[in-house]
Amino acid sequence: MNRISFFALLLCFLPLVISAQDGGDFVTELVKKAEKQRKQNQLPAPKYSYQAYTKSALRFPAYFPIDTLLNRTLFRVLKPEKEARDNGRNKRPAWMPPDLDSEILYLSENLSEIYIKKPHHIKERIKTSRVSGELTRFSFIGSLVARYDPYQNRFPMPGISEYGLISPLADIGTFFYSYELLEETASAYTIGFTSKRKYEDTFNGSFVLDKNSLAVRQIDFWTSKKYGINLLDSLKIHQDFEEVFDGKWVPVRTHIEAGFSLNLLWIKVPFIGYTLSETSNYRKRTELPSSFWDDELIRVETHMSEKGNAILEAKRPIPLDKIEAFDYYLKDSLKGWRSSDAYLDSLTQNQNWFNAQSLILLGTKKKNYRLKYEFSAEQLLSSVGFNPMEGFFVQPNFTFSKTFPSDQKLQFNMRLRYAFSAQKFSYMAGGIYETRPKFQESIRAYAGDYISEFSRFSQVGFFPNTQATLLNKESLMRLYRKKFWELGYRREVINGLKFSADLRFENRSEMPNMAEFSFSKDSMAYAENFSLENHQALIGEIGLSYTPFSKYISSPNSKYPLGSVWPTFSLSYLHSFAGISPGAADFSRLHLSVSKDRSLGFLGSSRWRLSFGSFLKNDRIYFPDYYHFKATPTTSRPDHYDAFFLIDFYQYSTRRAYLEAHLEQELGGFIFDKIPGYRLLRLREYVGLHYLKQQGQSSYLELNVGVEKMFLKVFGLRVDLYLPVIGGKPGDLAIKYIPPGPLIKITE
Repeated sequence: MNRISFFALLLCFLPLVISAQDGGDFVTELVKKAEKQRKQNQLPAPKYSYQAYTKSALRFPAYFPIDTLLNRTLFRVLKPEKEARDNGRNKRPAWMPPDLDSEILYLSENLSEIYIKKPHHIKERIKTSRVSGELTRFSFIGSLVARYDPYQNRFPMPGISEYGLISPLADIGTFFYSYELLEETASAYTIGFTSKRKYEDTFNGSFVLDKNSLAVRQIDFWTSKKYGINLLDSLKIHQDFEEVFDGKWVPVRTHIEAGFSLNLLWIKVPFIGYTLSETSNYRKRTELPSSFWDDELIRVETHMSEKGNAILEAKRPIPLDKIEAFDYYLKDSLKGWRSSDAYLDSLTQNQNWFNAQSLILLGTKKKNYRLKYEFSAEQLLSSVGFNPMEGFFVQPNFTFSKTFPSDQKLQFNMRLRYAFSAQKFSYMAGGIYETRPKFQESIRAYAGDYISEFSRFSQVGFFPNTQATLLNKESLMRLYRKKFWELGYRREVINGLKFSADLRFENRSEMPNMAEFSFSKDSMAYAENFSLENHQALIGEIGLSYTPFSKYISSPNSKYPLGSVWPTFSLSYLHSFAGISPGAADFSRLHLSVSKDRSLGFLGSSRWRLSFGSFLKNDRIYFPDYYHFKATPTTSRPDHYDAFFLIDFYQYSTRRAYLEAHLEQELGGFIFDKIPGYRLLRLREYVGLHYLKQQGQSSYLELNVGVEKMFLKVFGLRVDLYLPVIGGKPGDLAIKYIPPGPLIKITE
């Protein structure tokens, strides 16, 4: 083909190519125009409010047979879904609680009013709340929990999508999504979109744009595990919008549904959670003063159960289905029966609370269900240990607690201890009275003749120390004896500002080694305990902690902090009173720290703490009053970041000025998710730095890199490599692991 023929052919097809490109570019350009209009369409008025009805539930799928929770046959374990769909829902076995006659595990409804000043400045006041089976309780799951804003770039969901699911209308949406025009009418465009890549916290679905304003009129979004979310198997969001405020479109119906399951070995237990919200009565609110827009995010008004239920029945815009109505009937009836004095007294009388098996292996508990007090004793098996200073010891622990109608709580503890080699009896008793939970106010008092680690916080637990001594003949713990009393007071003064005051007296004496027993064949003696001159100390401490602009949720008797974008600033002053006796401790110390836990989007999350301290006076200071740093030289370590992991306990304890810094960054799969094949493992990467500088000494810095794997969706195993960077021994590196935590872990 000659050159002229080629250009002629190109000219023939050029209009078709341009037409095809224009079709694809038209949708992309339309989405870009909608992105530019986000700010105008996101806020329909400078200040406005609306009313909302919200219903939330957690339930089993309709096909799930109840009796497979504790399976009776292998067939029911392997094929519960097929069997249930073939034969219908199985009858609840007699040994299961009657609550499981309902497929619903949790059901609540709220009527609330929401006030909006800016997209990020929102308040909700829950006027009426109802929870199935809870006659006097309320739910925080209101309209804000069910609120999804498609104009926001990202939709963060703690534990599910830390980075945040990316909206198809985000300012970088075209980088993550491919768009397609599904339908065009006289007033709207329907646009479908798909994620360009997997594992990037994205949606799939469609949305409808108004032709005139390019505002969103409807959305249908969905996502699943292969698009980046954790814990959940699937997530669906549907929203309908209506015109208010001179043509502005606002969401009036929202339906969010999530599917997830607990996979316990070969048993799979599925769940469905959903939230339905309907809004109405949009009003401009120019009269609201500036003081109204404080840091309170959600407030639950005084709960009135009977009146609230009547209001819900009259104003409920979405009828209950048969299963929801039955759940209310069943669980409210059960709650009424279980709240009767006769039933509560029968529970109290029928407790077989004191027997040798429970006392030794499981612990024992005696509870008065009607008067709301409880007595408990820890299992003796966990209270037996060994250390060279005492030999074998046993320390039974007893607790009495009482809850009052206004949510005040009194807790009294008594701990006894007997050391067989030292032939010494010890005791400690005291309690905490939570006077006003809403202000986090409490009073504490303790006294006794007991043992203590040289640091006031626990450096090593009794069980790890017992294991190290008996198996390896290595004593990790250092102890001294004290006859003491202490008083303390805590309170939040204003939102985010907490005040504490403590006064304690200690008559201290040393504890030399008294035992050399070990299962190990090592003939070397245990390392000697720290020597300590007998003395007294009367110490007062005042502390302030402030987190600016801390958001919170409040109820009539409680307050729940939600954190802040600002760090937490802490200041404490410690002073000893030397006049109580000759040789008494005589020192004062000032300590300042700044700390923050923060999500960094696709880079994961970071935790850091910077501390500075100085002894303003150290005329007579004993080792228990030195400033002690957290250290974890053991192979197994606790789940905290603000410690040093390559140094020995008390190695850098000081009576001089010090500067301490800790930083740990969780990358949230940022590296492994980019490697084909490894992303299926869903690994989390960690990197950390730990720095220490003391007056008159050289700096110390250590580095850690680690990886964590989640199991059963709710707990993980983490392994880290630690190595010194500045100071320490050049070849001194270690591999440490964090044991799996509890099955269900609750985070802020």
